[in-house]
Amino acid sequence: MTPAASVPNAPAAEKLTQAPGLPAPPPRIADVVSEPEVSRRVTPAYPPAALAAELQGTVVLSGVIGTDGKVRDIKVVQSVHPLLDRAASKALAEYEFKPARRNGIPIPWPYRLKMPFALK
Repeated sequence: MTPAASVPNAPAAEKLTQAPGLPAPPPRIADVVSEPEVSRRVTPAYPPAALAAELQGTVVLSGVIGTDGKVRDIKVVQSVHPLLDRAASKALAEYEFKPARRNGIPIPWPYRLKMPFALK
C-alpha cells in the first residue's frame, strides 16, 4: 500500500510542470495580425493615346502599404505598355488603405495588384 493511499481523504498528487522553486514562465501572448483593407479604390484613366493605339492588357504592380495607409515603392511587375504602366501606377499611388496591424500596431505590408485595361 502506498503512503497516500493509507491516509484517508489525502489530496491527489499534482503533476509538476516546472522545476520546483522556479518562477512560472510568463504567459504566451497571441500574435494577432490583420491584413490591410482598401478604403479608397481608384480606377485608372485610360490614356487617350493608348485608346487610339488600341492597347489593352493587365498591368501587374507591387508596392508596400505604409503604416499611414498610403502605397509606396510601386513597381511594375508585368508590363503591357509604358502608357498603361504609368496610368496603373498613378492609380495605385492614389489608393488608400486601413493599414495592416500586428497586435493593434500599424505595420508595413507588401501588396500586389492586377489592373486590367480593356477596350469596349
